[in-house]
Amino acid sequence: MGRKLNIIRMENVSINHFAVFAAALSMFIIGGLWYSPTMFGKQWLKILNKDESFLKTGNKGKIFGVS
Repeated sequence: MGRKLNIIRMENVSINHFAVFAAALSMFIIGGLWYSPTMFGKQWLKILNKDESFLKTGNKGKIFGVS
């Protein structure tokens, strides 16, 4: 009468913590390079109609913590 539900059990899942950490770190580094003035940072600021003084007004610790 009822449908059989396919339930995935998480007890046999293994996570490679080093791979997760390496992926997060690499994305953080790539993002930092991507928005740097040597790559696309100047164009990004131009699209936002901002200048470099806009970047100096932020709380760097808070921005780093959120990212």
